[in-house]
Amino acid sequence: MLDKGWAGDEMGERYYLVIDGVDGRTHHVETIDAARLEDIKRGHIVALDPLPTRSDPRPADLNIATMAGSGGIYQPSEHLELTRPAIEQQRGDPDAFIRAHVRRLEALRRAGHVERIDADHWKIPDDLPERGIAHDARTQRKDFAARTLSPSISTSRSPVMAPPGWIGSWPPAAAPSFPTPALAAR
Repeated sequence: MLDKGWAGDEMGERYYLVIDGVDGRTHHVETIDAARLEDIKRGHIVALDPLPTRSDPRPADLNIATMAGSGGIYQPSEHLELTRPAIEQQRGDPDAFIRAHVRRLEALRRAGHVERIDADHWKIPDDLPERGIAHDARTQRKDFAARTLSPSISTSRSPVMAPPGWIGSWPPAAAPSFPTPALAAR
């Protein structure tokens, strides 16, 4: 492992690892769980294992489906008024809560799962939570679990690998040669 840290602007929830792979290339991978990276330090030899995709609906999808009810129409203004007291009691921002739901609806609208009638009315299918799971499975980045195979490797014992590239083989077979006119110009 070469480096780790916040992915993006530190306001998000993604973290990254930079790994020197066995193929001689450097790999940049991201995860959402910082706890998976706590024990991994620079110089550790790690293995990455893919994690299964999420199989439960997002809370926002469940909230939207509940608020839409049997009529299938979601109104952000109605949702805001119903949730405002509870969110303010927890010292949260009710407007930000509703904006997050509308962002989710916009993503699902672009994928063809919901329809925006106007700014305060959305047509919601009965199976929105299931559609949300399917949408996330197609669009979500694959996450991983990192395992430490060895705490560190001494650089004096590490094998030297030539990076793959278009320049040629490593080490060079012979010193470069110049055409005779180039040597005469010296």
